[in-house]
Amino acid sequence: MATCNIISWNIRGLNSKFKRSLLFSYLKKYTPSMVLLQETHLMGQKVLSLKKPWVGWAYHATFTSHSRGVTILIRKNTPFELINLITDHYGRFIILARL
Repeated sequence: MATCNIISWNIRGLNSKFKRSLLFSYLKKYTPSMVLLQETHLMGQKVLSLKKPWVGWAYHATFTSHSRGVTILIRKNTPFELINLITDHYGRFIILARL
């Protein structure tokens, strides 16, 4: 049976390119299967800045660039098949249903 490593992190904003770089350096070092980020504070094109360096699936619920926002990152080699996705329009939660 494969190990599933999960990181949950209140990131307190990812609008800074430097902070995003630190995050992905950390994730590259520890290679978690799944990452649950809270308080991302990302909107619009900034959300794409998380999808580009991540190898796998990325799900986001955003609100403003100054508050809220959650992200779930799932590594490509993690067995996962999405069957339903629910996001909060206020950036407070994401619900993923999988097989």
